[in-house]
Formats: sequence, structure tokens, C-alpha cells
Amino acid sequence: MGLQINHYLLLRILIYNNGAQIAQKSKSFPILLFQHFRKFSLNILFAFHSLLFRGRESEYKFHLLCSTRLTVLDSISHSSSQQKYIRQRCCRSIILDLRDCKLILNSQLIAAFKSIGALQLVFVSLRITGQITWGWIQTLIIIWFLLGLSFVIAICLFIDLLQKCRNKLEGIEEDKKLIIIKGGIWLNLIAFGITILPFATLFGCALKLDFHVVQLNQYAFGLTILYYLLQLAYFYKFKSKLIDYFLYYDMAQSNLYVEQQIQQINQNQQQVENRIQLKMKRMHKISISKVPQFMVRLSQTYYRCAQNNDKQHKPSVIQQKNLNQIDNKYQMNDNDQSKRFDLLLSSPRQRLEISSSLGQDLTSRNSDKKQFEDQSQLKQEQQNQNSQKLCLVCYEKENNMINMPCGHGGFCKECCEQLLSKSELCYLCRKPVTHSLQIQEVQNRESLVEVIEVLEQQNY
Repeated sequence: MGLQINHYLLLRILIYNNGAQIAQKSKSFPILLFQHFRKFSLNILFAFHSLLFRGRESEYKFHLLCSTRLTVLDSISHSSSQQKYIRQRCCRSIILDLRDCKLILNSQLIAAFKSIGALQLVFVSLRITGQITWGWIQTLIIIWFLLGLSFVIAICLFIDLLQKCRNKLEGIEEDKKLIIIKGGIWLNLIAFGITILPFATLFGCALKLDFHVVQLNQYAFGLTILYYLLQLAYFYKFKSKLIDYFLYYDMAQSNLYVEQQIQQINQNQQQVENRIQLKMKRMHKISISKVPQFMVRLSQTYYRCAQNNDKQHKPSVIQQKNLNQIDNKYQMNDNDQSKRFDLLLSSPRQRLEISSSLGQDLTSRNSDKKQFEDQSQLKQEQQNQNSQKLCLVCYEKENNMINMPCGHGGFCKECCEQLLSKSELCYLCRKPVTHSLQIQEVQNRESLVEVIEVLEQQNY
């Protein structure tokens, strides 16, 4: 029987601790203080009065904690071997945790009662032997402190009963309402018995020894007899409902425990998923220490890195040489034509012929010049249109961003920031994007753009 009481007390304290942690997140301090005293009193009263129910409910409550733990573990999917291994380890740790907690709680409770009882006995022995001149009211100061704590607990239980009767327990069936109210009255009777009666008896004895006042002690004795008769009558009349109340209260507390365990498991799974995502980001993220200075536009939505400066410098030198050679050829042709023109101007007839031919050449050149100007204007308009193209996603802002490492462009800065913070997949190819490059056009270079800013991936 003692082992069952210990198991029952252990279960009540474990469930209370888990329920208090949930309540602290959503309720104010006065409500938490009230619930703290109420639940603490329930833990004490259930432990001491489990003998009245022959210990069978205590054994049920001891196994209830194991069943709630296993229910939480069964809610985890068994798709992977790692989850099965975690479930097995948790199942093995249930009994070990309960044993360790039971031993620790038993040792702490025993040590606390021994210390308090020893200190009170020291005061009483010193008072009896005359070593101290205190009165009996001062000598029993530790007992007054414990009775005061019990009185606060009794007030909390009484307020709780009034709230239940006033609110009428909306959303609960009538049978359960009646069970809860009867159980609340029973708990208030017990609280009255462990607060008022001991206080009246001990205080009456202290007054009799110090001031020879006998009336209060006599009244306390009669009140004690009346109280126990009333308690026994109430218990035997509503015995079945009281047992149902204790079981119903434990099931409600165990549901809170299960919810907390499920919430904790979900939080742990979310943390594991976040860590996995962070590792995947680090694995896919490339080093952007060597960001290209220029990018080459191959199409409206695709870019590639430009070659190095050394490689770009060589073709520019070759092009310069080719241009110089072309200029030399044009200059030589101009010299030859000037010599021929001087020879042709020697006769008047040839002058007329030349003037007519020159007029035709000038008209043809003017037409060619107009065509060239028209073409240049068209090219300029095309360049302006290309520079004023809008983002492919929002169609509101200028497209000046390139996703890397895929090289797809045509997006604005805001759309790329949203991409890096949310999906992290390219809008066009759906490949991972590690960073984006902000670009601007280079003058006199249609297909060449310059990188001016880098947007890195945001890891949370």
C-alpha cells in the first residue's frame, strides 16, 4: 500500500509540474498563484486519502503516466529507423526516469519532514526543560506556519468551488458537472479538517497551558467529533461519485500532459528540420568571394560570366590593329582618288562630266547617310527599349538582377530579395539560388553589363 501511495504522489507531482509549465505561458500571475496552491493541495490530499479507496486507483494512476508517454510516442510515425530507435530509447527511459524521480522525491520529502519535525521537537523540549521562557504559542511557531499554509490552500479550494458553481461548467455533461461539484465539496471538507480543527485544538491547548483557558479546547474537541461524523457520512453517501471525480480529474491532467509532450515533440521536429535546411543551404551555397565584375548578356533572360581582363585585353589589341590597317587602306584609296581627280580636271569637258557624276555620287551618299542615321536611330530605340524592360515577375520595376549560379536574369531587386528569403529557387529553371547579382549597363557595350551589388542568401 505504501508503494502505491508513493507511485500516486509521484504521478500527481509530475502531472502538476507539466501542467504548470503550460499555464505559465498563457495566464497572469494571480491566476497562476491561485492554481499553484489549489493543485498543490490536491496533490497532498490525494496522496493521504488514497488509502480510503483501497489503493486500486493509485495503481491505475501510476500506470497512467506510462500510458500517456507511450501514447505520445505512438503519435510519431514509424517510417524511419531513427524514429523507431528514438521510440525504443524513450520507452526504456520511462521506468528509469520514474524510479529516479520517485527516489529523489521520497528522499527530499523525508528530509524536509525530518528537519521540520526535529526543529519543532527541539523547541518543545527546550520549553519543557525550562531552557527557554517562551509561551506555548511562541513555541509552536512552526506548526502555526504549516497551518497557515494549509489555510491558504483551503481558501483557494473554496474559491475554486464557488467559481465552478457560479459558472455552471459550460460545455460539460450534467453527470460530470455533478461529479465535479461533489468532489469539490469533499475536498473542501478535507481542507477544513486539516486546517481549522488542528488549529483550534492546538491553540486551545496553548491557551490552557499559558492562560488556563479551557473553553476553546472543549469546543475544539466537540467540533472534531462532529466533523469526522459528517465526513464519514458524506463519503459513504457519495463514494462512487468521489471515485469517479478522482479518475476524471486525473484524466484531465493527463490530457494536459499529453498535449505538452506532443507540443514538445513538434518543437523538436521543427528544430531538426530547421537544422537540416540550414545544412542543406550550406551544402548548396557556393563561395561568392570571387564575384565576376562583368556579365555577358546572351539573351534577355540568360547571362554568363565575362572573361578575365587579360583575355579581354588581347582581342581588343587585335581589333585595334585591324582598325589601323583598315584606316591605312582608306587613306591610300583617298590619295589615289585625289590624284585621279586632279588629272581629270585638266579639260573642261571632263569637268562637266565629273561634276555630273559627283552630283550623282553626292545624292547617293546623302541617301546612304539618311539610311545610316535611320538605322542608328532604330538601334538606339531598341537599346532604350531593352534598358526599360520590366521585371518578369512583377512587371513594375526595372529588371537589373541575375540569379546565380544558374545565370537567369530579368528580375528586379525586390523580387530577388523575396526569392532568397522564401523559396530560394529560380523563377525560370527552379534550381537553388545562392546569391543574386545587381547589374547596370556599360556604355557603348550592348551585351556587356557590370556587377554593382551582391545579394546573399538569408539563413535563419
